[in-house]
Amino acid sequence: MRCFWVKSLENEKNVTLALRKSFSEKKRLQLKIAGVSCYKIRADGKLVGFGPYRAAHGKSKILTFSIFAKTVTIEANAYNVKTYWLVREKPFIALELSCGGKTFEACDFEAYRLLARMQKVQRYSFQRGFAECYHIGDADRYAFYFGEAVSGAFEKACLLPVKGNKLIASCLSHPDLQSVNFGKPVERGGVEIDPARQPWRDRAMMQLDLIGGFEIPEWEEAPTDEASRLVYVKGQSRGKNYLVYGSGKAITGFFRIKLRVKAAAEVWLLFDELDFCEAANKPFSGEAGIHVCFSRNTCANVIKWRFLRRANLRWTRSSRIRRAI
Repeated sequence: MRCFWVKSLENEKNVTLALRKSFSEKKRLQLKIAGVSCYKIRADGKLVGFGPYRAAHGKSKILTFSIFAKTVTIEANAYNVKTYWLVREKPFIALELSCGGKTFEACDFEAYRLLARMQKVQRYSFQRGFAECYHIGDADRYAFYFGEAVSGAFEKACLLPVKGNKLIASCLSHPDLQSVNFGKPVERGGVEIDPARQPWRDRAMMQLDLIGGFEIPEWEEAPTDEASRLVYVKGQSRGKNYLVYGSGKAITGFFRIKLRVKAAAEVWLLFDELDFCEAANKPFSGEAGIHVCFSRNTCANVIKWRFLRRANLRWTRSSRIRRAI
């Protein structure tokens, strides 16, 4: 297996690429894949796997997936900063997709740079990569997963061979990605913005000489700054509204969201493991209702979408979560 990346982007931080291979009809496929970058695998839009799995320094594990699909898409995000999950090293993706005696590698896929995800944003935490913010215009990424034509938000990319890690086989089984329905909201109300509230700050924003990232003036979006100023009024309907969902148990996984946007809008998704007040170091209780402490454990548990027009989209968040409310 050969390793590939966009050479002009080898040193760029927080770059997201997408590789796509479509066939005339659904086929039984075998995918072998390895990489330094965080990657997700979709078969006709359905998330079927993700990686990388942990390996020794200088090595990357080859994962194998059996897929029945018409279109296979791999999204790869290169953090290119120091984390406690991924070592800072040159990004690459290596893959082989086998079908009917033929084998395709990364250079046989359509390759795009995904511009809808904002590149210059804050770190998710001192230990992890970057927070997620999206500007959604005419590009429907879900349609992209099904092999449909792409728009300007998908910038054509040229993959070239690069030097990668030593690739080794993996003996690990894959997680069982079952859907969990959160059901109806457990609380709803109105949202106000209090500009006097001070934004949350953390070492992951300030000590970049140690861990790497983007300086605050560089940020294209500041999701935790905005979330810090949100005031929730339980039971009241305002111009801006909120909903709270609870799983009732601890879950590790991904968010999958379907949004119908009637006009240009901004949507924030705040998540946390429990109803908790960081300052008091105890479960939160008060007139405002359920409290989602997005900054607990110094993590930026906020995802933001800025919709530039009316849209009807489905979305899967890329980073793993634990119980969300």
